Amino acid sequence: NTTKSSSARTPSSPRPANTHPMQTRFKSGIHLPRIIPSLLLTHCEPKSVKQALTDPNWLSAMQLEYETLMKNHTWDLVPLPSDRKAIGRKWVFRDKENADGSINKFKARLVAKGFNQVQGFDFLETFSPFVKPVSIRLILTLAITNQWMLVQLDVNNAFLNGLLNETVYMSQPPGFQLSNPSLVCKLNIALYGLKQAPRQWFERLQSTLPQFGFVASKCDPFLFVYQTYLTLCIFYFMSMISSLLAVPLS
Repeated sequence: NTTKSSSARTPSSPRPANTHPMQTRFKSGIHLPRIIPSLLLTHCEPKSVKQALTDPNWLSAMQLEYETLMKNHTWDLVPLPSDRKAIGRKWVFRDKENADGSINKFKARLVAKGFNQVQGFDFLETFSPFVKPVSIRLILTLAITNQWMLVQLDVNNAFLNGLLNETVYMSQPPGFQLSNPSLVCKLNIALYGLKQAPRQWFERLQSTLPQFGFVASKCDPFLFVYQTYLTLCIFYFMSMISSLLAVPLS
């Protein structure tokens, strides 16, 4: 006990100075933002549509998503043919957070249950090219070497730009059914969750960008180049969902 009490009173030795040449975030004064624990306890994503409909924030997010789907003419309400089966659908809820843990916005998305699709009826081809990391590294290296400006774009509801080639029937979205529940949604565009949605979105992008003067690369289908006498612009399709990387040079 005497030894413990005497050691407790011994003043601690000074902390040695860090003289290592490596520059760290701590030396640069960069610190992670503090997460507010109260926000994590008060905000939670709803587990069901019934629970979401009782919350004004989530109800507003669902209405915004539904209005976007209607504006894009995502489906037509038709009777279900006797030889076809409608696939299911569900609402997915996510709260987008800021760096400090506070809520940025409430996001509700209606997705189709693609695992109910039947090949030959609801979908045919699903293959879509995938991003090549070597192309991203090459573009970033060129941008840094030539001091180009990097701009990242985000396409809202990207899959809603893809047109469907197959006939797909889906049940009406829960919480937004019309008076006649026997009608089903005949999809006109590739809704999130469909097996062919990434393929249809890329095909739409691949057919649209050349109309604006972009030329697709023969080595990487995700790489599109726009070049004139005064301007060079490189677009790289970074994600199958919504991200584009632009490298303009004037």
